Amino acid sequence: MKKLFLYLLVCTASFLDAGVYILIDAPEGIATIMVNNQEAIRQSLDGYNKEQETRLVFESGKYHPHLSLAFVTQDELSVDEVAKRFDSIVSMLRSIANEHNPIDITSNFQEAMIAFWPGENYVSIVLKLTENPRLQALAYAITSHLEQKYDIKQGLPFSPHITLGRVYGKNNELAGLEKMGVFKFVRSNFVRLLIEHFKLKGHDGSECRFKLLGSY
Repeated sequence: MKKLFLYLLVCTASFLDAGVYILIDAPEGIATIMVNNQEAIRQSLDGYNKEQETRLVFESGKYHPHLSLAFVTQDELSVDEVAKRFDSIVSMLRSIANEHNPIDITSNFQEAMIAFWPGENYVSIVLKLTENPRLQALAYAITSHLEQKYDIKQGLPFSPHITLGRVYGKNNELAGLEKMGVFKFVRSNFVRLLIEHFKLKGHDGSECRFKLLGSY
């Protein structure tokens, strides 16, 4: 079985704004699922644009597949700068990692859906993952500590997903996507994930890795 890393990131390239996230490096199985769904999205959107005479654009090329867990800051900071601004964050994350065993998930990517999250003239298209209690517990541990220690509140509740891309266009045209059910196609795919680590990673590429209890 392929071993996957989870990354706790402070700022990344692609569609993520600067912030703290947990990311899963996509193995071959997930990468194939993403490519297949992205192509299906493009085909659906092409048909929609012709029918509705819209000019919506799907963007996914620069996107690094991830599973986000928590947000810390939009500032472009290195790990050292993060540690200075948020005193004891490293020890806090190490303590959380020591309280959680590796997470073995057989996940069903159930469907592609539109996520109307805050954005300037775009909507996010995501693949929902089957919820896992242990992954939820890890997410809760990190987000609750961030709020209690640093008053950092999450804008949205944790919902496991992998983003396929964004559709850009005029807001009134984007609103029509959900009503028309453009992306109501199902791509049921089962992938087994072994989650053993997460990282605190800076905008400059610096990082600090945290190994879950019992990992090698």
